[in-house]
Amino acid sequence: MDSSRHNTTLSQRRKTKEQLTGEQTIVSEGGHFGPGVGYPLGVAVAENGDLIVANVGFPSEIVRVNPRTGQQTLLSKAGCLKFPQSIAVHSKDIYLTDVATADGNFGIGAVIHVDVHNGTQTVLSSGGNLVGPVGIAADENGRIVVGDPYTINPESPDLYDGGIIMIDPVSGDQTLIARGQENYLNPRGIAIVRSIRPNNK
Repeated sequence: MDSSRHNTTLSQRRKTKEQLTGEQTIVSEGGHFGPGVGYPLGVAVAENGDLIVANVGFPSEIVRVNPRTGQQTLLSKAGCLKFPQSIAVHSKDIYLTDVATADGNFGIGAVIHVDVHNGTQTVLSSGGNLVGPVGIAADENGRIVVGDPYTINPESPDLYDGGIIMIDPVSGDQTLIARGQENYLNPRGIAIVRSIRPNNK
């Protein structure tokens, strides 16, 4: 048996085992993160592997973090960012769930678009089904899906049953695709799982 090949295999096994230990490593600290500055509430991964962080503070910010060096770069701050809850990245587009008023309370929710290159902010969609949106994700086509635990159901005695809302990334049009009901109430987190097709097509 080729000893060099055997050693390479053992090395790969050890590396895999190390990756499964659950050991925690601080990627970045201090700077924009910490007491009196801001605290990271949401994180997403850019196409190049950088971490894009929603940093809640006064003012709130979006911070790019190099995962290898921990270096922080301020990408955007204040403006439309009031109290961002969650973040998603698709290509050159960053999307955040937020509220429209500076007090940070639900009432009029918003989805904010930020350009990943220059930090320019725009309100993609607000009001309507967005009351206090939390979770957000982008599918492979760039469509935005949001979980809002406070979306109003006028037919419910509790009124705020929540919903899952799809948002067109160009027009900002909202489509309510699921409403909280019975045992499924107040959705918050969102994940999109790619469908598995025959022969991976």
